[in-house]
Amino acid sequence: MASLCVQRQAIAKIAMYSYWIAVPLAVASFVAWLAVVVRLSPDSSPTAASIAEAMGWFASRADWIATILIVGIGPALISVAGRSNWVPKWLAGWSFAALFAGLLCAIAMYAGGLTTYGFLIVPIGISWTIASSIVLFKRAGTT
Repeated sequence: MASLCVQRQAIAKIAMYSYWIAVPLAVASFVAWLAVVVRLSPDSSPTAASIAEAMGWFASRADWIATILIVGIGPALISVAGRSNWVPKWLAGWSFAALFAGLLCAIAMYAGGLTTYGFLIVPIGISWTIASSIVLFKRAGTT
């Protein structure tokens, strides 16, 4: 998507960097979750509980930060970069809704609202990703 943005290439590059940071962060968070579930001792010692809590906190925050970058900030940057090339107005507006949801998610990480308003980023951001791919498929079919 970023390579289709020819007029605002600097913003497109920032969008790419956002994804390049977010994807490895998401993978690291998944491995951290796996470590808590699979590798931590099944005993109920205070040490095991402390390690599980610390790893779980890291995994959760890393995953939410990656989510904010992938389906919140990334779509907004791509939409700004591709606005005059391939991004229609309605898709750009949707991306700013995803960016706002990302801001809410960041607030929710510290205010304790991840299971409510913080989760809005998931349906808004992922549906933007699906909608943008449909726009690009239609564009590819007409060229």
